[in-house]
Amino acid sequence: MQFVYAAHVPVAPRPGSDMTPDEGFRSVVAGWAKGRLGIQIDDWRAGQAEGRNAQAQWVTLDGDAGRLRRLEVSHTDPAGPWSWRIVTWLGEASGSSWLRIRIGLDPKVDGIVMDPNISVGAPRFIQALGEQFTLTIDGRELGSWWQVSESGVRSYVQFLESPERRLPVVAITRQPSTPAPVAPEQLARRLAGIAHVAAVEPAATYGVSDAITPTRSVFGGAVRLYWPGFRRDSRPYSHPLFMPSGRYLHSDSFVDDLAARLGRSAGLFLGPPQLEGELRREEVLRGAEEARRKQEERQQRQQEAKEKAAGGLSAEEFEIFSRDFEAEAARRAELEERVAELELSLEEERELRIRQESAHREAWQSLAGGASDSTVSIAAVEPPHEREPETVREAVEIAASRCPDLVFTQSAYESADESQFGSPKDVLRDLLLLQDVAQQWASGTMGGDFRTAFDGRHSNFRSGISQTAATQYGNDYTVSYNGTTVQMGPHLCRGGVGAPPTILRIYWYKDDATKKLVVGHVGRKLRDESNPN
Repeated sequence: MQFVYAAHVPVAPRPGSDMTPDEGFRSVVAGWAKGRLGIQIDDWRAGQAEGRNAQAQWVTLDGDAGRLRRLEVSHTDPAGPWSWRIVTWLGEASGSSWLRIRIGLDPKVDGIVMDPNISVGAPRFIQALGEQFTLTIDGRELGSWWQVSESGVRSYVQFLESPERRLPVVAITRQPSTPAPVAPEQLARRLAGIAHVAAVEPAATYGVSDAITPTRSVFGGAVRLYWPGFRRDSRPYSHPLFMPSGRYLHSDSFVDDLAARLGRSAGLFLGPPQLEGELRREEVLRGAEEARRKQEERQQRQQEAKEKAAGGLSAEEFEIFSRDFEAEAARRAELEERVAELELSLEEERELRIRQESAHREAWQSLAGGASDSTVSIAAVEPPHEREPETVREAVEIAASRCPDLVFTQSAYESADESQFGSPKDVLRDLLLLQDVAQQWASGTMGGDFRTAFDGRHSNFRSGISQTAATQYGNDYTVSYNGTTVQMGPHLCRGGVGAPPTILRIYWYKDDATKKLVVGHVGRKLRDESNPN
């Protein structure tokens, strides 16, 4: 069984509605089963039925722990050698209601490895329930999306970093003059129950980058996935970034792949609800108690029969009572053994859940950057630093991971994306040199000024920009940093004239307060008197 979708959704009545979640669930799900599969559900207490290439069984469990309705449907898929299994629960406990769904594939053949090539999303009956009830996860309504403007950056970042967040966040961005690569409303409907969707406006991406650093932010038409447990010091590679190169982000394949990845992750972390095990245990215990009561009644009748036998009861009547007593005693012993097995199974399940929850927490912490550098499984996710970059953007990303005394702004990544410079390894070499000089400056071991530090190591260091560049083209050299704007000046040069692939400029701002060099541009030569265009 491969689970490809799972969701756990709290359910609450909408204001002014008299319909209970239980009434809505029975109405909507029964209508879906009949219309979609031809399965008729009349009595929700327990039953089973067959429909159009489909089978279903359902049961209602009641007890001190709460109430649970469970429906399991299996139906064959005419498009492939597998069948679908959909299990849905409506639970009521401690005054609240929730819905849980798991969708899986059962292969009809053994030993064949193939790509199912399926499209998975939230079942249609969830949308129908959402029209009648309030379905929320992490305080956000199911299937909705929100637009992050400049004024909403703070609350958005707080949501990303919230330790209580249960679902991933898919952040979509766009260029100022173009639409997003994927429509947020379409993606939100497809990922309902397994991820939140946020569309970050271009102007807001700068504030987000300032808050969580550009290496962990997303901008310029890219899409990023933030797993639960994200922090501003998390490993960037643990939260996948999808770049806007090519047509992939604009295709249905991207949405399908993302839904499949998130659906499988949800299926791994959401199993059968614990309430079901508790209610089944109560059911067995009630059966054992009823058997005990009946046995006591039979013992009483047998005792009366013995006494009566002494006064003339026939041997045949006494034999009948004896057989009944022995049969009931055997049934009680069987039930008591079953209860003991269930109690052992529940205890083992409880211990397993505790271990799983602990492992899950450690896994999320590792994925979010909480693991030490010695963690082999997580360290393997991050590309080895020894590799040579293939693009200017990759050179900046590698440098950002290796240069603690440099700060790379969002504009540094944007300029790197646009750069046509033909030797990314030289870009990385210059950035590593800049880190070495920055470390000397921060530690007070430079032994002179920046020109002295670069002397003999790089022939094209410039300590500032011209007066014309600073006044006439000042906006080109201004970047957003720590919630304010600063003007870059010092820079390294490669190439002076010629085609763009031969020209590189790395501009930075010197932050005297933090002793950091703030890199704001890695790419083409910015405008000045010799380069007015």
